[in-house]
Amino acid sequence: MVIFNYLFGKKKFPKISEKDIKDLIDNYEPLKEVTERLQEENKYWCVDLNKIIELRQQAKKLEQLNKIDEAISVYLQSIECDELSTRLNINTYIRDIERVIILFSQIKKQTTLTRFRGNKIDLYSVFQET
Repeated sequence: MVIFNYLFGKKKFPKISEKDIKDLIDNYEPLKEVTERLQEENKYWCVDLNKIIELRQQAKKLEQLNKIDEAISVYLQSIECDELSTRLNINTYIRDIERVIILFSQIKKQTTLTRFRGNKIDLYSVFQET
């Protein structure tokens, strides 16, 4: 609406003072620096996430081929990469943990499953869903 009022002469935009222009310019540089830093961090996060997605897809294909032991191995590799990443959190790879638990149950490796679950429970004992 403001642009129509401006174009058709009903109201004019307020004058911007020199001080306001200087404040805008001064505030631009810190904002630009923060934006560039966030963009750089996002690039690294995408690299980590894409690696995890690739491993997850590979494990899913192995599951479909009924190569359960190999699928578990790839899921465990994915979980390890996730845990070592400083950019990803458990929300990114909780599905992989769930799949490992399901697959261990399917092939009836109860002792390994119990050890795996105990390890994850100890590691994420204070995990809260957001």
